[in-house]
Amino acid sequence: MFTLYQEAFFKQHQELQKTLQSLAQEPCDASKDSTGTLVNKADEDMVSAIGNLNILGKISTFEAANTSDPMFKVMRHYMRMVIEMLAFIRSCPNRRLVTTPDNSREVQQVHLCSLRKSILV
Repeated sequence: MFTLYQEAFFKQHQELQKTLQSLAQEPCDASKDSTGTLVNKADEDMVSAIGNLNILGKISTFEAANTSDPMFKVMRHYMRMVIEMLAFIRSCPNRRLVTTPDNSREVQQVHLCSLRKSILV
């Protein structure tokens, strides 16, 4: 689904796709630098480009233009759900979703945070 979303978005923004592909290649090339300074610069360049190219605004416009398509709505809702589940799983101590006496407080906080986030979305 993420690939389909990406393909649909980049059909409308082909120039943006080429720019992002070259920017994404920079950290790969920079990772050959043992000091890490080039990786940090490549990362800063990518973050800067996201702001300068107004990518988030273009994504919002793309999503707004497709809200009348029921399949798009289902796909987008599913994507958000998967992202939230991955964030939840990663935040659990020792990747355990089971509450034990040792982690009950942390798991409870993660559940509450996840619940709050899902209500706000």
